[in-house]
Amino acid sequence: MAVGALNVGQIVLNFDPLIRTNAKITPKPTIYTYTPPITLKKGEELGRFEMGSTIVLLVPNVVLNTAIGQKVLFSTPIGLFNA
Repeated sequence: MAVGALNVGQIVLNFDPLIRTNAKITPKPTIYTYTPPITLKKGEELGRFEMGSTIVLLVPNVVLNTAIGQKVLFSTPIGLFNA
């Protein structure tokens, strides 16, 4: 889930440059459908926040192995699946 926050210029998605955030607000949400579906390889960039924000992951059956406040670098494992 991508979460925009204060001072985020916009969210840019690499697979569709026509999708623009912080644009004119429309009365109904727009639903985009892609055929074939969008696929990404491990480590490939989905998109980016311009001026920063955060990502929230909602994943079932995961045991986190990081401490609160621990510095996590790109590609550092933060947990394990508990199947």
